[in-house]
Amino acid sequence: MIVFATIIACALNGSESLIVFEGPRDWTFQGKVIVPETQSGPAVLMIGGGIANDLNWSTPGSLLIGEEPRQVTITGHSHDDATALVNALVSKGCAVMHYSTVSKDDPKQALYPYELSLTDPLEIMEIAESAFATFANLPSVEGRSIVLLGFSMGAQRAVNLAKEHEKVTSIVLLSGAQITATSKDDQGGNVHYQASKKMENPELDVYDYDGDGVIHLWEISGVLAIQARQEVGIENLPTKDSSGMPFGEPVLDLLQKPTLAIYGALDEHQSCHAVILSDNVISRPWLEVRVIPGVGHQLGPEKEGKMGPIHSSICKLVAQWVIDN
Repeated sequence: MIVFATIIACALNGSESLIVFEGPRDWTFQGKVIVPETQSGPAVLMIGGGIANDLNWSTPGSLLIGEEPRQVTITGHSHDDATALVNALVSKGCAVMHYSTVSKDDPKQALYPYELSLTDPLEIMEIAESAFATFANLPSVEGRSIVLLGFSMGAQRAVNLAKEHEKVTSIVLLSGAQITATSKDDQGGNVHYQASKKMENPELDVYDYDGDGVIHLWEISGVLAIQARQEVGIENLPTKDSSGMPFGEPVLDLLQKPTLAIYGALDEHQSCHAVILSDNVISRPWLEVRVIPGVGHQLGPEKEGKMGPIHSSICKLVAQWVIDN
């Protein structure tokens, strides 16, 4: 439900509105809706990752670990990824909404990003459901198809939202987490990561999924996952993670809606899902999987464990795919 909406900018290229909607615990959450002057594409709801994201999907330049600051970004300055994605989508004629999962009603709001009250993924899913209902009922969105774009754990939320709403015509998964069950014991993590680190002399023709001549841990993890899944039988894999949220893969197979899954070649923990989703045991003509070289989980550059912003070429790729599908 929309509590109120305030237009914060009007320009030749459209308008931006801040909206407030209700979520779990009767708390309110803020979103931003950007509508291009000429709407020629579908509407896109962007769903942030983890169990908390601010309005612009910001990454802080540094964080205090204990009493010591630790640099997080390559430059040491904060950056946001939502704006880059929004600009690319709006340039293609898409109305877009992105939102924060940090409520001003939360008594721990001032402690973000270190601590918040809402940490249950099922409650974060409730926020996504409320954001969708708000977005779908806006005058600029009613009557249009909707694309869901989710990042990391937000990709899992996007898949589960798509299951509930026929207006969703396609899905974009960026560095999607909890997308596949990698073994019978998977509760929502890369079960084979440690085994991948211990493997000696892996064969290039077996493990080099992206064909770059380098074997990454995620490639080994993906192959080991495929082997483990074959041993137990896909029908015997867990369907939900430890929080009770369904894994993405069985839902996607049920929906069979056009889906783009993008992973980074430097993302050792999540890109194993790209290998599993591409396994030819199951034919998925509606699914396009891409692994982008030189980028990590944030789909930007990484240097000595520090992150850069999402690459502009990926934003353009996503926007064009949304229009084409």
